[in-house]
Amino acid sequence: MESLIWVLIALLSVLLAFTLAFSSATLLAGKALVLPSDLDSEESAEGVNQLMHTGFQDAITPPWSTSLALIVYISIIASEVFAWLVLGWRMGLLSIGILIVSSVILKRLFDKVAQGFFFSSMFKSMVGRSERWVLAGHQTRADAMNNLLDRIEQMMYQDGAPTDQTE
Repeated sequence: MESLIWVLIALLSVLLAFTLAFSSATLLAGKALVLPSDLDSEESAEGVNQLMHTGFQDAITPPWSTSLALIVYISIIASEVFAWLVLGWRMGLLSIGILIVSSVILKRLFDKVAQGFFFSSMFKSMVGRSERWVLAGHQTRADAMNNLLDRIEQMMYQDGAPTDQTE
């Protein structure tokens, strides 16, 4: 039972690091998509403030990543409570420490090696959602997503040549 708990903590450390790195990538991309004209619009001060802090992060984050993050967070709480009950408070504290330290280290690794996967997943999700919205008759939503896709294309092909945005 004890070894199963430690394997679960290790797995959750990897998943937590992945979700945090993916969230960081969507924040970076969301902020990069904000144009100066977006901040000068007639929108409410609250909307402009949101754009300045997170950009278009909410719009470009794939729905599956939000679900995965929620499952990971709930699983961490449940596994830590279980670890404290089965292993005692000292080992429970140790398991929290291991979870945090290993997640920080693994997040740095994911930040370096998985950026291409992250941005590819965002792009594919955006294209898929736009297509589904067109089929469902939600043209305004599809147009908004296509606007963001056009911005990505312009960023990737500045001066007529593809640029690497992951460096």
